[in-house]
Amino acid sequence: MRRIRYLRLTGRQRRWVWLWLTVLLVTGLCCAAVLHMRPIIVSLATARVSNAVNRIVVDAVRDAIDSGQVNYDVLIHLEKDETGRVAALESNMAAFNHLQAEILDTVLTRISQVPTGDLSIPIGSLTGSTLLAGRGPRITVRMESVGSSEANFRNAFTSAGMDGSSDWRFKTHLANLPIYFEYQADGIGSTDAIKGTYLDNYKNMFDLYINNSTCAPTELAGKTGDDSRNEFLDNEAVFYQNGSWEYTNLVGDGKPFTDDDLTMIPVYIGVGDEANQGLCTGTENYWCVNKEADQADIDATLDFMYWCVSSDEGTKAMANDMGFVIPFKNAQESPNLFVKVDNALTAEGKTPVAWCFSTMPSENWKNGVGSALTAYAAGTGDWNAVVTAFVDGWKTEAALNAG
Repeated sequence: MRRIRYLRLTGRQRRWVWLWLTVLLVTGLCCAAVLHMRPIIVSLATARVSNAVNRIVVDAVRDAIDSGQVNYDVLIHLEKDETGRVAALESNMAAFNHLQAEILDTVLTRISQVPTGDLSIPIGSLTGSTLLAGRGPRITVRMESVGSSEANFRNAFTSAGMDGSSDWRFKTHLANLPIYFEYQADGIGSTDAIKGTYLDNYKNMFDLYINNSTCAPTELAGKTGDDSRNEFLDNEAVFYQNGSWEYTNLVGDGKPFTDDDLTMIPVYIGVGDEANQGLCTGTENYWCVNKEADQADIDATLDFMYWCVSSDEGTKAMANDMGFVIPFKNAQESPNLFVKVDNALTAEGKTPVAWCFSTMPSENWKNGVGSALTAYAAGTGDWNAVVTAFVDGWKTEAALNAG
């Protein structure tokens, strides 16, 4: 029968064994902790690097502007017709490319100069505890450029989407301008046969939109109103054609803009007294009371409408809660920045461009113009088709309405 023999360790040997077991245990725990916290570390490091790079880019562009490198007379050339009006806009691409290279060089230089201490992450910030956040030893984060870098200028205009949620901005609101100025020139308020006097100006404005946009003109058929708004909110473009009703979508809780960041300017198409042109203003909305309703209901409705535009509570609800602009003497001042801009321009003596929407012959006419604009932008149609839809389509729809 064999005996089981035990290995006897001295006290010194036992201490070494326990030491090694402890080291192995701590190492394992550390590895597990690192694996667990790695996504958090990567997320924090990425955020710090991203914020640092964004600040560097913004500062580099601002410094270029302050130093005079951004000279619009060099970057942009305006061609004018014989009357002195702007007929075309040309970009000096050589100057733009030179400016891009200079700004990129500045950005890369400043990135290489960022101290690692500015990016390091305190270990306490990894615990999730507000008490320990920003405390403890720091994990070093080093920022290095990987691969090639390039600089690009953002496009000026949000996408001129021709989806049904957005095309009304161009087949109705933008189309209103050549109609308004033709009415002004001819001294009329409506017509059964629009001449299209200023459709070349309409074309120039639409070309400016689609050729200096966040996407290729061929993509506009599928672009929505939300796409256009989000491009503006994400600072992908400078100009966004829309109305005062967009204010609450741009400013307020969770929105990136304040009143100091925004304004509203007239749409200039090279017609009329542009130095004294105001904003496009008007309405398609009216209060109506059904005359066939019970007289008690009619009276109650009229009383409520009067209360809305005359009482302190009603006018505040109209202005602050609903965002309406009401043309009554007791109306509250709207907090809407765009309404304030319109009021200021009017007070300066600027002439608002009236909405002529009610004189447009039909919704079918608008749709015909919209379809022609979409095809023109996509390259599957030409501008003559837009003119045909605008002028001939107007006459046809007006005749149908008269019949």
